[in-house]
Amino acid sequence: MDTIIINNKPRLMKMDSIKVNADYSVIANGLDSLRIQNKSNFNDLRQTILVSQQKDDLLTFVSNDALFTTVSTILVFSLGIISNVIIKEIGKYKQKKKIREFVKHHLDNIITSFAPRIKFAYSDLANNTTIDSGIRLTPPKILSNDFRRILHIDSKELFDSVKMKMELSNIVSQVDFIDNLISDVQSYHNHALNESKKYREQLVDVFKQYQDALAQFVDYERQNTKDYETSTHYITINDSIIKFYNEISGKRELQKFYDEILRPNQKYLVSSNLFRTHKFGKEIAEKGKDLSHLFIDLNNLINEFKEQYLEFSELIDNATNSMKSNIDKINWR
Repeated sequence: MDTIIINNKPRLMKMDSIKVNADYSVIANGLDSLRIQNKSNFNDLRQTILVSQQKDDLLTFVSNDALFTTVSTILVFSLGIISNVIIKEIGKYKQKKKIREFVKHHLDNIITSFAPRIKFAYSDLANNTTIDSGIRLTPPKILSNDFRRILHIDSKELFDSVKMKMELSNIVSQVDFIDNLISDVQSYHNHALNESKKYREQLVDVFKQYQDALAQFVDYERQNTKDYETSTHYITINDSIIKFYNEISGKRELQKFYDEILRPNQKYLVSSNLFRTHKFGKEIAEKGKDLSHLFIDLNNLINEFKEQYLEFSELIDNATNSMKSNIDKINWR
């Protein structure tokens, strides 16, 4: 017994539980007519032989009784063979119809439920992932056993049950493609997540060094600059420290830190020439440069991640449309 998802609710279903509502009256009537005809022929033959018994034997060296027994046996045997052939053909037809209905049921689930949901989940993840939010731990997952149900059917039985072989082959290929794509998405997601972790760990280390350099700059100015409180150098760097603790610290505001603290400080150090003339100004500039490179690398990774998930979403959509086109060409009844 297998579990499937219908309308987001798990239900149990057996492969042999699908009802086949077909009208076999034509075949049954033909079989009955054959039996009646054989019975009529048998009676005619019997009457002929009975009449002949009053005369000479029909065949030399063979009595009419023996002839009647032999012919009767052959007729009964032939009728049995014909009946078995017809019964087997009916059974094959029923089995083929059952397979078609089973496959169509799971294809409908994929097209109407799974595919639209996973396509939206991929595009939604792409549109809502930022350098601040980071890459989530796992990719979007929509549970479905429909792929396994279709791909695990005996291929010979499946293709024997459908006349449009090329269309069915295209459908199975798209089902297999989507199934493999899900695994590829998982692998890609894990790789991107690991790369993101590496960049963020480096950012944390360099950021601590950068903050230390800012603090050392401010302390140095306090000790070595008269009226430091009015000094533009002191005010600029000290304000960036205050802004960080008031607006950014403890929050996911990496983009804001880069735009409103890191870049402005780097520009000021260059324009004021402090990156050459000031001991700690030089230190801030060097750590700021390292932070900028890490930020750009991480941001590029995030953008690549978003573009890749948009491509995953588009691939799902293309595969689904191809499946729909071929499904409509097949008679599933």
